[in-house]
Amino acid sequence: MKQVLFLILATGCLSVSAQNVGIGLNAVTRGKLEVDGVAFPGSATMALFGSENNGVSFQRNWPTIGFNQYRDDVVPGSQGKYMANGYAAIQYFDYNSGSYAFDMFPSGNANASTPGGVRAITIANNGNTGIRTDYTNATLVVARGDAANVDGSVVFAGTTHWSHFNYYTNEDTYIRSGKDGGTVYINKIPNGKVLAGTTSSHIGINNHNPFYTIEVWQPNGAKAFTMVDAYNYRWSMAVNWINTLNNGMGMVLDLYYNNVGKSRFRYWDGALVVLSDERLKKEIEPMDPVLEKLKKLKTVRYEMARNNPRHEQSIGMIAQDVKPLFPLMVHQVTDHNRNGQPINDAHVMDYSSFGVIAIKALQEQEKEIIALQAQKQQLISQLEQLEKRLSGN
Repeated sequence: MKQVLFLILATGCLSVSAQNVGIGLNAVTRGKLEVDGVAFPGSATMALFGSENNGVSFQRNWPTIGFNQYRDDVVPGSQGKYMANGYAAIQYFDYNSGSYAFDMFPSGNANASTPGGVRAITIANNGNTGIRTDYTNATLVVARGDAANVDGSVVFAGTTHWSHFNYYTNEDTYIRSGKDGGTVYINKIPNGKVLAGTTSSHIGINNHNPFYTIEVWQPNGAKAFTMVDAYNYRWSMAVNWINTLNNGMGMVLDLYYNNVGKSRFRYWDGALVVLSDERLKKEIEPMDPVLEKLKKLKTVRYEMARNNPRHEQSIGMIAQDVKPLFPLMVHQVTDHNRNGQPINDAHVMDYSSFGVIAIKALQEQEKEIIALQAQKQQLISQLEQLEKRLSGN
């Protein structure tokens, strides 16, 4: 026969039944130790473990564990008091919303009321977590600390460099690789897209305070912008300071192909100039006569068939007509299309070379004019001699 021992105490009832212990209970059915009621009337603390000064408390309304903290009242939301001098914290579960939270308190004195705490962590019943906030509408929400927390909301430490989010009081964000020479990848997936800014944003490269929509600060000797194809061929551009004999010092925009300078925009008038130094050329030969070929060129008026909704007209020439006469001015490319169909032999033409051809034609005309003038002078002389003979003089 099992023995049941009942001890009646001044502050409640202690019962032991079949090695189950209940405090404030007559029937112990849910665990080896069950506690009901509070330490003294009006208190929210149900149990306290530790020394006379410091310890851990178990509380009701909501189910709460207090660290160096207890509650001596049952007012909902009360933060309670310090057990001993020092810091305190609580963790609790709200069975109405299913939220689990940790609150941290500053240092205080024993039996003094704890002030408003800092919400350190909130875990919603779906697993969403908020840090320094009770907002849990995302999987992870991190709120920035106060102004003294100069390292920002989140810091990810690397070997050499750390990444900061909402850094310092102006809340800048630094995303950096963990060490020198590392790489930061943004949306490195097939067909991934990256959006930088909005309708009024400014983007700076090597410049933390850009004034224009995109502003690039170019280190000395470097290329500011380069486009590279699958075969490692590249076009680059760079700004360079130059000193000219006639226009002093200024900044020019240079264009490079495979790191070889090809052309330049002058700073004083914006004109595009190309390299034409004799020392950079070889196999130099005089041009063949062009005047008769120029006479055969057809000039036309036309409309571009694509991207021309207003049927705007232009004047020019047809590349296929020019090619037999001046083949060096016409090239074929394979990256155009017509009505969605590729054109593998699309013709492109260098209109700028017509200036050289025009000069050559003028030179040929000048020679013809000089020859005609010589013939004219010779005919005049012959006519004068003939008139003298007929007059008998």
